[in-house]
Amino acid sequence: MFLNKRIAMGVCCILLSLVLASCKQKKDAAGNSHSENAQTDSRETILSSQKSKENSKAGKSFDDVLNLWISGNKENAVGLFSECNWDYPLSNELLNLTEKAFRQLPDAERLKKQNDCMALTKEIRGIIKNALSKSKEAETNGNIELAKKYLLSISNLGKALSGDDRLDIFRNLGKTVSDLAEKEMNELL
Repeated sequence: MFLNKRIAMGVCCILLSLVLASCKQKKDAAGNSHSENAQTDSRETILSSQKSKENSKAGKSFDDVLNLWISGNKENAVGLFSECNWDYPLSNELLNLTEKAFRQLPDAERLKKQNDCMALTKEIRGIIKNALSKSKEAETNGNIELAKKYLLSISNLGKALSGDDRLDIFRNLGKTVSDLAEKEMNELL
């Protein structure tokens, strides 16, 4: 059991490293990038897995931010990120997939979900990177309250991703994000 967890953690760390390194993709003789097609499919899967529900609570959910970001409306997505209502649970299908359920998937479906998770991780990292940049920009302009709002949203996202019921790749990202937000908040204060 312990060995299986170590292997799973090692695989997740390797996958996360690959995503973080933004490896260049190989092209075939026609010049088409094979990963571009997979990435497009992953984006469509991520968007289609979002639950479209109307809520009476004030504010937007992280899922709304993620939908905006993936659809290309990055500037509005990052602005909305600082206004997220973190009372909403993360409803993205991939973010709610457990390790146990993932392991029980047939090989082909598990590989597709793995690719989708890596693509989603890349999108989430993009949101975090841009929110951190907006926080630093706000701090430079003397708007400490806005800088704190961005950092608080980053921290809340990290906590939401760190849940025990998440895939290791998202839990690891959540821990990293939480640590980053705490460090930046301490430097801000």
